[in-house]
Amino acid sequence: MILIAVTDNRDGILFHERRQSSDRELRKRILERAKDTWLWVSPYTRRQFTEETDRIREAAQPLLKAGQGELCFLEEPVSEFPEAMEILILYRWNRDYPADVWLPPVPEGWRMVSKKDFQGYSHGKLTEEVYKK
Repeated sequence: MILIAVTDNRDGILFHERRQSSDRELRKRILERAKDTWLWVSPYTRRQFTEETDRIREAAQPLLKAGQGELCFLEEPVSEFPEAMEILILYRWNRDYPADVWLPPVPEGWRMVSKKDFQGYSHGKLTEEVYKK
């Protein structure tokens, strides 16, 4: 699976069981990545994707459903990344937000293979980091 997560500057992902922020350009970028595969999301995450697409698959536990080469957009607490993770794509808000749930550290032995900044809609600069084993 190709795992996608969005974090603030301190790797926070949630505050009071809600995402820290959202950005339509970020959603567009994620959907572009899903043009040839499935994008697995939770019911909570699905609500932010109002775009028409047949690429999104909803599941109560999307981490258990995403197969090899499929995308999984994570917006839920996890203590560690799943064994089946092939690639990790982190999007950074480049801001400090309140958080009470944080993403675990990138697994040992994984390396960043690309890093790109791009213009968001509500965020002046977002960053995409791609990690591989």
